[in-house]
Amino acid sequence: MRESDMTSYFVGFLTDAAYLAGVPLLVATFAALVISVLQAMTQVQDQNLSQTVKIVAIVLVFVIAGTSLVQPLVLRTERTFSQLHMF
Repeated sequence: MRESDMTSYFVGFLTDAAYLAGVPLLVATFAALVISVLQAMTQVQDQNLSQTVKIVAIVLVFVIAGTSLVQPLVLRTERTFSQLHMF
């Protein structure tokens, strides 16, 4: 196996993992921003509210778009294992 093949596999897995983690992270960041603005407007200083909203947002992202987020990583893993005999 050439080193360039290993590098392309590694970069592909990192890209898929970043996609899988990045989308829920962006949604949680946006939800935290909205909640922090609402807390500043109403002067409610409850830390649990922000954490709860972020957790619910992440769970909703995985429920709604979980399969489409995981699909590229699963396909790349299947392709890698199917080509394992070539190594």
